[in-house]
Amino acid sequence: MRYVRDKIETQDDIYTNWYVLNVTTGKEFFIKTFIEKYTNPSIKMTIFQREILHKRRGKKVKVIGALFSGYIFIHEKINTALSITKKYLHAERIFPVSVDKKPCKVNEDEMKVLLRNSGQDGIFRLSKGKKIKDTVHITDGALKDIRGNIIWIDEKRNKAKVEINLFNRKIKVSLGLDIVEHTPRDNIDNNYENQEG
Repeated sequence: MRYVRDKIETQDDIYTNWYVLNVTTGKEFFIKTFIEKYTNPSIKMTIFQREILHKRRGKKVKVIGALFSGYIFIHEKINTALSITKKYLHAERIFPVSVDKKPCKVNEDEMKVLLRNSGQDGIFRLSKGKKIKDTVHITDGALKDIRGNIIWIDEKRNKAKVEINLFNRKIKVSLGLDIVEHTPRDNIDNNYENQEG
């Protein structure tokens, strides 16, 4: 299995030894690109994003935005990334997420959730669901696998608020959700009975 732009080669190291650089919000891709430019071979990094729906001129449009604003996830070589940013980007706000002044590793189980539910490009794609009476059932996408962590669903804004664990604490994020079908429960039950009879 390969994730993060095909740079991680084996199953064994896919979920371990990840760190997070906290950078100025909105400059994540600039800083990531800068680090990649000065490393050979390039450091394995990702910026997790989410696909959501926005309404523009009455139509739904897919938009990609940050999942964790200001976070760059770095595999193994956090010190290399820090030395490059310290040398060349000293005016930027860049520091590792740390415990006792040492860069903190992301928990392996937390990385599994993130890497398994995002694509190779680090994007949590739009989930799909259908409404049956007052309940929305997730049928496809990242929310299908993490539905136990869904806090609420906003049908009008096509979003679901979920809890994701990161550094052993719960972080609330919004993920895109397109409710594709509104079916009353009674119609489903009747259709099922008619098919049997």
